[in-house]
Amino acid sequence: GLSMYARELGFPKNLSIYEKAIEVYENIPQHEVYSNYIETLRDMAVFYKNVNVEKSINLTLKSLQLHRNTKGINVDSLTTLSNLADYYCEYGNYEKALYYNTIVLDTRNKANPKDYNKIRISNLRAASIYYRLEKYEEAINLAEKNKEKDPITYSKAWINYMREELIATGNNKDMIDRK
Repeated sequence: GLSMYARELGFPKNLSIYEKAIEVYENIPQHEVYSNYIETLRDMAVFYKNVNVEKSINLTLKSLQLHRNTKGINVDSLTTLSNLADYYCEYGNYEKALYYNTIVLDTRNKANPKDYNKIRISNLRAASIYYRLEKYEEAINLAEKNKEKDPITYSKAWINYMREELIATGNNKDMIDRK
């Protein structure tokens, strides 16, 4: 009830409602409210993203822990894991972002490897993370691997830009030949 009402209010008015909902959920036997509690934590994390990304990370980790305790990691928890990868990117912790993004990609690929629409966002995030980590070759390889399925996102200009960065760092001269 409270968390549904909070969604309708919009940010930042809804934060106090979400906080009240969490207070209520924390005082009810957990087995009765896991789904609502998890959803409220996840929603609140989304709203905090632009205000306090560290709080978003903590709320999402708490949501993920509750999810693991009840259902384990499965396709249903991928939104939470995907959000966590985004929050760690925003926070600048690219290693953790890549870790959680890899879990999402592996799970999606095992669940339905032909459903490229769901896999594409995680692939693009991975390429972006590799780029930020200055692992240009990994970013380029991933982009080239996905270019056929998603030519607009993985444009030639974007891939060439990453190649130029790779060449500029002197990490791999043979990338010039792949242009």
